[in-house]
Amino acid sequence: MTYVEYARDGSIKAVADFMFPGSEQVDFEVVRGYDGRLYKAGEEPVKSAEEIAAEQAEQRRAEILAELDRIDRASARSARAILAAQAEGKEPVNADMQMLLTYEAEAQALREELREFGTDAA
Repeated sequence: MTYVEYARDGSIKAVADFMFPGSEQVDFEVVRGYDGRLYKAGEEPVKSAEEIAAEQAEQRRAEILAELDRIDRASARSARAILAAQAEGKEPVNADMQMLLTYEAEAQALREELREFGTDAA
């Protein structure tokens, strides 16, 4: 059995498997919509394809920015190693040079993808 309490606007305010003050028994299932509100099953709002696409795009954008941040930190370590070697009058380690080039190529690819979202990252 399902018991619900309705708000003044007719929306479902609360739901339980037991009777509680202000509730009434109903013969339908109550579900929570993506907006966090309670609805009669089958009447909950659904996201449009545009909303879903926008959320997915925003999630990918956030992933790209996080990856760019990781690359920036890693490339800074390689750059410091190169500069430290040069400051000591030594030849930089080839692996550090290669890593720096690899990081820059990865970052450039991510920046290109980020431009598709209308966002530019330095």
